[in-house]
Amino acid sequence: TDHSLAVGGGTEDTQYRISGGYTYQQGVAIESDFERYSLRINLDNQTTDWLEVGTSLNISRTIENISVSEDDLIITASRQRPNVPVRTPGGGFGGPDQSNFQLNNPVGLAELNTNKVMRNQAVGQVFANVDIMDNLTLNNEVNGTVSYGNDYVFQPTWEFGARTNDQAQSTRRSSSSTYWQIRNYLNYNTSFENLGGNAMGGHEVQVNRYNGLDGTRTGFPSNRVRELPAGDAQTATNGSYAGSSSLQSFFGRLNLDYDNRYLLTGNIRGDAASNFAPANRWGVFPSLSAAWRVT
Repeated sequence: TDHSLAVGGGTEDTQYRISGGYTYQQGVAIESDFERYSLRINLDNQTTDWLEVGTSLNISRTIENISVSEDDLIITASRQRPNVPVRTPGGGFGGPDQSNFQLNNPVGLAELNTNKVMRNQAVGQVFANVDIMDNLTLNNEVNGTVSYGNDYVFQPTWEFGARTNDQAQSTRRSSSSTYWQIRNYLNYNTSFENLGGNAMGGHEVQVNRYNGLDGTRTGFPSNRVRELPAGDAQTATNGSYAGSSSLQSFFGRLNLDYDNRYLLTGNIRGDAASNFAPANRWGVFPSLSAAWRVT
């Protein structure tokens, strides 16, 4: 199921577009599906003869119910003996008559276990293009992404014939990340008789930060009570992580064109990455290419 609605319009100097959408898709395996809500906004404005500004924003929320990966249900279903019933005459889930070297009921695991993943994300951009003089333009961009997610896993107690799970387990995970980028560069175009040229030079900075937290408990008094404080405190485990990285770059390019037949391009880029030690942080990467249009 996919629905979308968009509104757009504007004037000679200003254009806008706003769109929203909803998507729902059932998974191939039972108890699995995907759901997404989205909103997108674009705005461009020619403020003056020499200045153009604009922005875009994309917000989304996704919800996934995953019933396959946590317990390898497809492999379990393909390997299960055909004489093991999915359900018993009493309505419960069936299972093998002995516990050793036997497989669980894949349909029961899919319907009883919970593995929900929720993600929220916002991606935005702001730009400004400035015509400094004839053939010389300054381009400025700021981009950013903010994301936040929650994972919720609960494995209840169950009985599939001789196979049983006597300890319910609940897990919570949360994660967040931010990313931003600033890019500024100059473009210059010129031509003289049969000779044409384009020069570009700029600077860029990228910064990424992320962190996460998780916790697990077992020993819940009931399958209806699933929050972590209800589990046995003696079985609690938890963990966390955090990190960041950054990149700074200077770059330039020169294109030469003679008679639209002989082409020459030179590039140079210098990058400094936080992943490396300060003594080896910078790297310079030049390149050169030439071409001749035979025709």
